[in-house]
Amino acid sequence: MDNTQLTVLVERCVMQINPDPFFDNSTLANIRKLFRYVFQEPDRNTETIAALGGYLPAKVAETKAAWHQAGVDYTNGFVDTKYRYELKCREKQAIERANKKLLAAVKRAKAKHEKYVKILVAFEAAAK
Repeated sequence: MDNTQLTVLVERCVMQINPDPFFDNSTLANIRKLFRYVFQEPDRNTETIAALGGYLPAKVAETKAAWHQAGVDYTNGFVDTKYRYELKCREKQAIERANKKLLAAVKRAKAKHEKYVKILVAFEAAAK
């Protein structure tokens, strides 16, 4: 959903959100509140419900693929420095710094995937 805005109609107000920045930067409490507003008047928000119903599972699959790719990059890029005595101190520090960056990328990708799974669960719970 590139540059797509979702419109949520609630009583007398209209909210427009960009899904990617909203879901990335909002807390789960605010996201659940949005879902309550969406399902408060499902007749007026059918397009938004349909768009979210397609967007969220796709985003979960996308983040899972990104997490997997980060894991593969970590596996392929990790260099063990434990028994490499020929390395100089600066070389060893540079390798360890690169290893930490790879590990941090995996952790960020996992956290993002878990957040989107929680968002999808909240959406499905609000839909019931």
